[in-house]
Amino acid sequence: MEEFSSGDVEDVNLAAEAWKQVIAVQMHFNDVCLRIRSFGVAAMGVILAASGISNNQMTIYSLSGAKLSSVQVSLLAALVIWVACFFADRFWYHQLLLAAVKHGQKLEEKLSKRISGVSLTSSIADSFPRRKAANSNSMFYFVVAIALLIGFIIAAPQR
Repeated sequence: MEEFSSGDVEDVNLAAEAWKQVIAVQMHFNDVCLRIRSFGVAAMGVILAASGISNNQMTIYSLSGAKLSSVQVSLLAALVIWVACFFADRFWYHQLLLAAVKHGQKLEEKLSKRISGVSLTSSIADSFPRRKAANSNSMFYFVVAIALLIGFIIAAPQR
């Protein structure tokens, strides 16, 4: 990014407008990440409810010699959806959000010399480092995935 020319108010106004757009893009990607998580939770809720209903019938499926209960099949479906949500969130939209944050920080660095109070992105990034954000994101998915795997083991048909 280039420095502003000395005293050029129009350049500062354009940069401030660009900063507003960067903030809007950050909000958009953050919203998409939250929607992915919400979808994952809702989908799991539906699948787990179906699992509870199918538990009454206790259907056993044979897959290449392995016997799976209907509950286990439901839990596997929930796990597949949960892992897909994790990959879409963590390795796609979260990366786009981080890129928007990085760009916002560069823009704020230039703007803060001319306009006071232009530091939202930097303030948030400083108080919640990227590594911590990535770990929190992964932990959210990991804990639920472990619970699904434990449920899968518990739901195994009795021999």
